[in-house]
Parts: sequence; structure tokens; C-alpha cells
Amino acid sequence: MYVVSVVAGGSGASRLAVSAPARLGGAVRRNRARRRARAAFGPLLPRLRGPSDVVVTVRADALDAPFPALVVSAEALLRELGRLEAS
Repeated sequence: MYVVSVVAGGSGASRLAVSAPARLGGAVRRNRARRRARAAFGPLLPRLRGPSDVVVTVRADALDAPFPALVVSAEALLRELGRLEAS
């Protein structure tokens, strides 16, 4: 549902950037996709190992997915990248 890149950041706090490509549809659909991605990834930022810059690109299958599936996907991706501390 997402493509995620994580880079160890030098600043004191983790940051999140979300992009939604134009191929996802009009502005309303892209903005909704970005809001849902921020809501899924945002609560996970304090659990990252050290300050990090997280870049998330929303894919088309995330548009219609139920929100709990987005949260599970976000957590799984960050854990797979080895950036998420145990809760």
C-alpha cells in the first residue's frame, strides 16, 4: 500500500513526508490518501530508533483499504526496515 524510505536524521525529532502521485486521481483523492497515511504513520514516529526522516509514497491500493489495514501495513513496513522499536 506504501513505498517507504527511511534515512537517519540529524535533527532532534523524526519527520514524516507523504507524497501521493497524480496517477491516484484528482486532488481530493490524493489529499485523502495523504491524510490517511499521516494518520497511520504519525503515531509510529516516536517509536522509531533515533531521529529519522520517513518518506512515504501512497500506492493506489491504499485508497480504498480500511484504515486498520493501513496501520498494520505501516507498522509492518517500518519493522521490516528495522527502524521500529518494540512497543
